[in-house]
Amino acid sequence: MAKHIEKRRRVYYAMLNIPAAVRPAFNNKRKLIKSLETDSISQAQVRVLPIIADWKNQIEIAKGKSTGDKFLDAVSMVRRDAQRLKNHGVSDWEIKMAQEEVAMGAALGPENTYHGGDGGHLYDAVSIAHGDRLLLSEHVEAYLSTTSVTLKTKEMIRRDLVRFVSKFRFADDATQRAVRDWANIDLDEAKLAVATRRRMLSACRGYWDYLERHKKLDVPPPFHKVLPPKPKKRTKAEIEAKRKAFRVVDYHNLLAGCQDDLILSDLILSH
Repeated sequence: MAKHIEKRRRVYYAMLNIPAAVRPAFNNKRKLIKSLETDSISQAQVRVLPIIADWKNQIEIAKGKSTGDKFLDAVSMVRRDAQRLKNHGVSDWEIKMAQEEVAMGAALGPENTYHGGDGGHLYDAVSIAHGDRLLLSEHVEAYLSTTSVTLKTKEMIRRDLVRFVSKFRFADDATQRAVRDWANIDLDEAKLAVATRRRMLSACRGYWDYLERHKKLDVPPPFHKVLPPKPKKRTKAEIEAKRKAFRVVDYHNLLAGCQDDLILSDLILSH
């Protein structure tokens, strides 16, 4: 049986053991289990990947390890606090309301004048933790774990996505106009060829599709008609129609132009 997959009554399930140290954050469960809603092992092997990636991310959050990114660490802190309160029977809406109140206080500062406030840093973290906004940089590695490409191609996609999420922090920041300006102005100024930009946008589309399917993203994809269309290739008939036959005057002009080259002149006369 494939890793992290179990079969129960002809249906496959995703399964991941929870380390003992973080089980209290998961209501003392020993393992996480979710139906993959299929009896096909090939489908199960595809569907299990994002689920396991998400679970592993939750376990890392529960461990409280620093990511090295202050903002991601703040999101993790909010999620741990929410899980703790949930384990004590507090409802989701009460948790969200309480955390938003604390976050608003942090933004306003000690004298409610915004002087000394955190600029909405914690409030943004609360919005992400409760699913109101989606942080684009958070799920890149989980997405890459689901791609069936070579290591070299995966690294290229990672570089493209890092460039994208460095420009657009939240999904709702990536409007079609903003993405169009990024692709046509920023990337052009970076001297990236149009073909390279098309490749980058293709990687972004794949990531966006993943977020829609697995992270409940409901922001419309912003990539339609971002770059100018590729030049239309001319058909053979169109090329033939543009060709013009030599006129008699052209023939004589050619001969006159090669009077000093007897070989070329003989070649033209022979035809």
